[in-house]
Amino acid sequence: MPSRTSSLPLFTPLLFLLAIALLAPAARADHPTGGVAGGGVGAINTIGADTMAESLWSISLRLDLIDLKTFSNAELADFAEDDVDTHSADRVVVPSINVAYGLSDDFTLGARLPYVSTQDVREPSLEGGVPGSEALGDSAGLGDVTLFGQYRFVRETADLPAFAVIGGLKMPTGEERERTDEGELFETEFQPGSGSWDPMLGLAATRTFGRASVSANVLYILANDGSQHTNLGDVLNYNLGWAYRLNGEAPHPLGTEPEGGHVHVHEDGQEHVHAHESATIWDLVLELNGVWHEEQTIDGQRDENSGGNRLFLAPGVRMTVDDRWAAFASVGVPLLEHVNGAEHETDVHAVMGVNFSF
Repeated sequence: MPSRTSSLPLFTPLLFLLAIALLAPAARADHPTGGVAGGGVGAINTIGADTMAESLWSISLRLDLIDLKTFSNAELADFAEDDVDTHSADRVVVPSINVAYGLSDDFTLGARLPYVSTQDVREPSLEGGVPGSEALGDSAGLGDVTLFGQYRFVRETADLPAFAVIGGLKMPTGEERERTDEGELFETEFQPGSGSWDPMLGLAATRTFGRASVSANVLYILANDGSQHTNLGDVLNYNLGWAYRLNGEAPHPLGTEPEGGHVHVHEDGQEHVHAHESATIWDLVLELNGVWHEEQTIDGQRDENSGGNRLFLAPGVRMTVDDRWAAFASVGVPLLEHVNGAEHETDVHAVMGVNFSF
């Protein structure tokens, strides 16, 4: 189908994204990535291979809420007695804004800006030789901005799914000087920004089956040394998503419908346009979202109480209005968690947001 056109010059989105990179920060490697997922079609956390139509803009507001299985004060006291260096936190809340632009029908460029809030951080303590726990408070601020690009090098055919390559760079623009209630500097693990330049590379695939679509992706984030001589560890995201459209037309990539409706050709060769009616479309989504996180290192020493592998089952729903507005939500519950040492496990990872394309 034909794509939308626009008079915007190509340098306009490039300058806009450069301004974001210079002025605004985003999440470190151990927080939700989701740079190009969660838009108007397909799965919510899984990155599909479909790119945006040429000259189309998309803005998404997304909220990630990660509830953690906290350690009790008694458990922290036991860790202190055993000289185990670990921490506890209640939850991580990450609101973010994602902006994307279709440079061509097969190439999408975008940026992500999060605000990272880690709540109720505590750690083991020894006061006068007596083991206990110490409340450090909350850490919150703008995180590290991520720039990303997605290039679809194979379009879907009757015999082949669509394939796309994903690349990006997380830049050290976030807050690195958050302090505890006692005025001490939070460790890098709890800072909104990591202070590191982290490139990422991945692959995505999508196959449609009428009203249903299946997408899969892998995305590897290479972590480098950041603030306080800390490397937060590499991250591998791996996802599989299924989406089913309950009503309306079969799903299509953002912006690929002709403006004003679709062209219908009669048997006599005459054409006319059927205008789209403003309608509410519902999609059901079911995903497997996995993340492997390497142990972090501090001053070259590996932290045995960090990193691990987690796999979540995430049912979700998307509501699309007039083919331009969309609202989405999913709730991820852990199917398996293999964490290293005294590392957090997760209760739930909930996602919600809205998307607008123009």
